[in-house]
Amino acid sequence: MERLGSTLSYFVAFAAIVTGFILSIISYLKVCADACGKAHDYTLCGYSFECYGLIFFPLIGILHFTGFHNKIIRFMTALLIAGAVGAEIDFILVQKYQIKSFCPICLAIAGCIFLTAACYFTASFLDFKQVVNKNQKGEFMKSIRKFLSALSFVFLGFLFAFVGVAKEDALTAAENGIKDKIVLGNLKSPVEVYFFSDWQCPACRSIEPTLEKIIPKIMDKARIIFVDTVVHKETLNFIPYNLSFLIYDKPKYMELRKVLTQISINNKEPTDDQIKKAIAPLGIKYQHLNYADVSGATAYFDDLVKQFNVQATPAMVIIHDQKMPGTTLMGSEISEANVMKAINSH
Repeated sequence: MERLGSTLSYFVAFAAIVTGFILSIISYLKVCADACGKAHDYTLCGYSFECYGLIFFPLIGILHFTGFHNKIIRFMTALLIAGAVGAEIDFILVQKYQIKSFCPICLAIAGCIFLTAACYFTASFLDFKQVVNKNQKGEFMKSIRKFLSALSFVFLGFLFAFVGVAKEDALTAAENGIKDKIVLGNLKSPVEVYFFSDWQCPACRSIEPTLEKIIPKIMDKARIIFVDTVVHKETLNFIPYNLSFLIYDKPKYMELRKVLTQISINNKEPTDDQIKKAIAPLGIKYQHLNYADVSGATAYFDDLVKQFNVQATPAMVIIHDQKMPGTTLMGSEISEANVMKAINSH
């Protein structure tokens, strides 16, 4: 470890750390093969692998840089890298025996960690060899303790991954996958507006004209999520159609929503043919969603109802920078003045 800062190992390790960080970004963006897609179904303690990579590599990079002249920091860095080696061994075994295919990007990230570890090991070995040649007994025992510490961190890293790695529940995966698909408005805004309504709720229908007028102004300033809230069980019959419009027909969503609202007045169980006929004048062709998307969205809507403690519809919740509890407007409180005031309050 003492010679690390003055050898080629330092620079090779730094290059491997930077490469690992870049590959983690690529993995996060899901620019990868089918095998990589399967790996995304697995998480570590509930978080995706790439999230750990996006934190681990910058942290190791900083420690590696600051440890150039600091023995203690270099030793701490070596222990973290040893733990990562243990975790990567488990990840590779998961790919081999559970996923049964290897992700090229995941393997490349593992390679970066192994190469960094090899650089640290090489430098440590050179230091150890020097200690042996000089017959420094005190330094010899210190080197042995450091080596055993590194081995223990390899084991701890493997154990952490072995216990923490799990395949994401299919419904949870579908729920996470649908979230970004149904968002309307200014996607870069830190303001989020959630509108909770039930397709068979008379009060919800009465607020729709007001909603239609203020939605364009909301979309300029905030992200908006329309949440189908099941107060009447018949609302479940409308969710697949509403979701299809949200995902595939965003530019005309409010017009389609108006059509769906009209259908809901006299029809509790609309058919595909009835929906297709009703939206034909708008030049829209109804597109079916798969069961996973509908189930995921329904679960997501239920989670939002619980999260914001929505007791009745219609309701609108406005939050800034994901800070709770935000502003909740109920029924007649949902007016242009109140909504814009809440949006502009940050």
